[in-house]
Amino acid sequence: MGSGTTDITIFHDGAVKHTAVLPIGGNHVTNDIAAGLRTPFADAERIKLHYGCAKGSMVAEQARLEVPSSAGKPQRSVSRQILCEIIEPRMDEVFQLIRREILKSGYEDYLGSGVVMTGGSMLLPGALEAAEVAIGCPVRLGTPRHVGGLVDVIANPVYSSAIGLVLYGIKRQERSFFRVREDATILSKVKHRMSDWLSDFF
Repeated sequence: MGSGTTDITIFHDGAVKHTAVLPIGGNHVTNDIAAGLRTPFADAERIKLHYGCAKGSMVAEQARLEVPSSAGKPQRSVSRQILCEIIEPRMDEVFQLIRREILKSGYEDYLGSGVVMTGGSMLLPGALEAAEVAIGCPVRLGTPRHVGGLVDVIANPVYSSAIGLVLYGIKRQERSFFRVREDATILSKVKHRMSDWLSDFF
C-alpha cells in the first residue's frame, strides 16, 4: 500500500498469476484527515503517523490530540476517536477492494499462506486486524529480509518494495556474471581444441 496506489500480486506455484493496481493509497487517508480536521496536508500526515489507528475500538474514548489549524488560527483539541472514524472507513475500503481483486483472480482458494501487506500505512495500529476481517484470510506484515548494514532503519515495510527491487537486480546481475564466466570457459575450450586440431593437420 503505497502513497498513491495499492499494488497487488498473487503468487502460486512460484509464479506470478495475477497483478492489479488500485488507484488508492496512504495519501488518500491523509487527504481525508486534512479535510475532516480542517488542517494542512503536512500536519495531517504527521497526525496520521503519530495518532492514527485503523480500528476505533482500539482507542480510549478520552484520548485527545492537538490539531493545528490553517490561516494562523489557534490549535484545537480533538478526540482521537474522531480521527479514527476518518481513517477506518478509508482503510476498510482499500481492504475490500483487495478482497474483490482476489476473488476476481480466481485464486482465493489457493492463498494458504495468507496475505503479506507492506507499505507505511500498514504500520497504523489495527491495520493488520482490519485487513484480516475485510479480506477474510490471515494477514501479516512484510518487512525486508536478507539485508545487512542499517538493519534497524531499513527493516521497515516502508522500504519493502525498494529493497526488493534492489535484491532482484543484484540476483540478475550475479546470474549474468556467472553466465558470462561459463560462456568464456566454453569458448576457451573450443579455441583449445581448434588449436590442437590445426596443429595435427598443419
